[in-house]
Amino acid sequence: MRRYLLLALLLIFVLLSSGLALAQDDMQGVYCGALSEQDCDLLMRNKDFALSSAHIDFSFNMDLTAENESFSLSGTGSGAFVGAPALTTSLQDMQPAITTLQQIELAVNVMRDLDAEMTLSITVPESMAELPADVDSIDLEVKLVDGIGYVNLDTLAPLMGSAGENTQMQGWAGLDIVGLLDALMEEHPELFESMGSSTQTLDPELIMQFQNPERIKDYVDIQRTSADGAPVAVFETTVDMAALVDDPAFTELMLQAMEAQVESQPGLTEAERQQAVEIGLGVVKHMTVSATQAIDAETAATVSMDVNVSFDNSEQPSDDFGVMMMDVNFNLAYDDVNAVESIEAPEDATVLPVETLLQMWNMDSNSN
Repeated sequence: MRRYLLLALLLIFVLLSSGLALAQDDMQGVYCGALSEQDCDLLMRNKDFALSSAHIDFSFNMDLTAENESFSLSGTGSGAFVGAPALTTSLQDMQPAITTLQQIELAVNVMRDLDAEMTLSITVPESMAELPADVDSIDLEVKLVDGIGYVNLDTLAPLMGSAGENTQMQGWAGLDIVGLLDALMEEHPELFESMGSSTQTLDPELIMQFQNPERIKDYVDIQRTSADGAPVAVFETTVDMAALVDDPAFTELMLQAMEAQVESQPGLTEAERQQAVEIGLGVVKHMTVSATQAIDAETAATVSMDVNVSFDNSEQPSDDFGVMMMDVNFNLAYDDVNAVESIEAPEDATVLPVETLLQMWNMDSNSN
């Protein structure tokens, strides 16, 4: 039964992130609910704000209790990016139904124009990963500059324990991601075309129903929680997931999304598919989703964003997976908005040329 739960959770993520969120993004304005005209104007300015660069700090944590077991996962990180308009433009271009090859081309264009860097530290419970005795976290330092992805091998070596000390895992290593994808799309376009040959898309007419503010108000509530006239305006948005489940259009969207997902699970029977959908609807019904956004009242730039997703079915345990309680929090804060000039590639990095990568790819393909 565990695989049904995982499949249902994946379905919910795909639907909420690419379906309803996409519909909200397509609206001519933004959803303001009962907010004042001034607050609504600020939200509209925020949506149109041209974010091109920034430093960021973020953190996340997840607490999960299931099958009489509990564990926590948390992480913190920081970074910077330059070239965000390329990402925004590509996301807008991806909204119509396009082929997988076109999606890859758009992603390549984003990586070509977007430079970024990030450091990340994740604290992992022992029950989820077997780490060396002297390591209690997974640390990662990466960069993307001019289409080349870099990773600091010094941060990964501790995960290898004594084996890492005996390898050449030192310094920065680079991979020409854009160059490799460009070459593969030119020499082997069939690799990407076949990936999307059977992908189903959500019904645009159903998604259109969630673009109507009168429809959205039944599920979404937005309130200003900061004082009027404050230099930073804070808005809290909550989604009534239980009411959403009762909407026939939402149920139909879940069924369509499930059909797209089960293509990667060919072993599922029709009864198992239906069961997975029912589990997914049950999970959504017990979910609570809220987001808090802080916006600079003068510039309309986002200052920070907090998202919380929780799940608790203790009052109505599922016959499929019993009692499960989950709480997920994510925080993102911006600084130096539109003031970061560039991201520098690491010095003395070892970069694998595209020719070498293609040779490795062809050798692997021929061996299979």
